[in-house]
Amino acid sequence: MPATLFADLAGAAAACRAPPASIRTQPFLHLVAALLPVLAALGRGLAPARADVAKNLARLEAARTRAGGALDADVRLLASAELAAAGGDADALDGSTAAKGLLWLVRTLAWVRGVVAGIAGTEGDSRPPSLTSVARDAYASTLRPFHGPLTGAAVSAALAFAPGRAAFWRAVAVGEGGGTDGGVTGGGPAAAAEVAAFLAAFDPTLADLQAFLRETGLDDPTPVR
Repeated sequence: MPATLFADLAGAAAACRAPPASIRTQPFLHLVAALLPVLAALGRGLAPARADVAKNLARLEAARTRAGGALDADVRLLASAELAAAGGDADALDGSTAAKGLLWLVRTLAWVRGVVAGIAGTEGDSRPPSLTSVARDAYASTLRPFHGPLTGAAVSAALAFAPGRAAFWRAVAVGEGGGTDGGVTGGGPAAAAEVAAFLAAFDPTLADLQAFLRETGLDDPTPVR
C-alpha cells in the first residue's frame, strides 16, 4: 500500500504528458488541484497561497471552457492564444488572464517542488533540517525574487509557523481506506521513494512550462508588492 499521497501524484503527473511533449490541459489542472493538500500540509499560514492557486486554476479552467475544449491538447495553448490576441505583447496581459494565472501556478509549483524535494532528500540525515528551514530555502530560490517587501515579509512570517517534519509526513500519509490520514506516521525511505517517483514524473512538465514562459516573454520579473 502507498505510504503517502505522492504515489498517486506520480501517476497524475505522468498523465499530464502526451507525445511528443504536450502538457494536456485537464490532467495538468487536475494535478495542480491534487497538490493542494501538500500545500495545506506546509501550514495553515499558507491559506492565502492556497487561495491564489485555486484562483489561478479557475482562470485556466474558464479559459479552457471558453475555448470549448479546442485547446485541451496543451495547456500552453491557452496562454499562447491570449498572447496572440495581445499582438504578442506580454506586458499587455493583465493579472486576470489565463496566461498570468499559468505563470503564477508554475512559480508556486516550483516552490512546492523545492520543499518536497528538500524534505524527502534529507529524510535519512542524522539531523535533518526543519520544515521551516527547507521551505525558506526553497522560497528564496523560487518565489522570493518575484515578491516585493510586503509579500516577502508575509510569506516569511507564515513559514515561521510551518509544522514539524513528522507532522508534515502525517498530513500527507495515506490511511487504510485511502486518502490522507493524520493518524499514520509518514516519512522514512518509503515516503522518500514515493516523492522521488513523483518528482521524476513531474519535473519534465515543470521544466517545459518554465521554458515556455521564458521564451514567450511571459516570465515577468517585476515583483508583486
